Amino acid sequence: MSQSHRVVWGTPKSIADDLQEWLEAGACDGFNLLFAHYPKPLEEWVTMVVPSCSGVVFSAPNTRARRSARNLGVPIPKNKFAPNRVSVQVSAAASND
Repeated sequence: MSQSHRVVWGTPKSIADDLQEWLEAGACDGFNLLFAHYPKPLEEWVTMVVPSCSGVVFSAPNTRARRSARNLGVPIPKNKFAPNRVSVQVSAAASND
């Protein structure tokens, strides 16, 4: 019983193709995985399904999230913990070791 969750099953390639179709159709912007038990299904997902993905499914999650927020008209809030976007080079001598 899926309890209102979409259930996918099949070969690793057919699962990867199904996820890809959903992403390319704009039906979603990512996926939450819910396994009935752990760790075996997660291990199988990582070793069998992930390698079958073309790379588009799991690539650049931050870019995809920003794009999705923009598509919905949701402003991306500024990070209060990073007031500027300037990179700072820290020397090894400045460490607390």
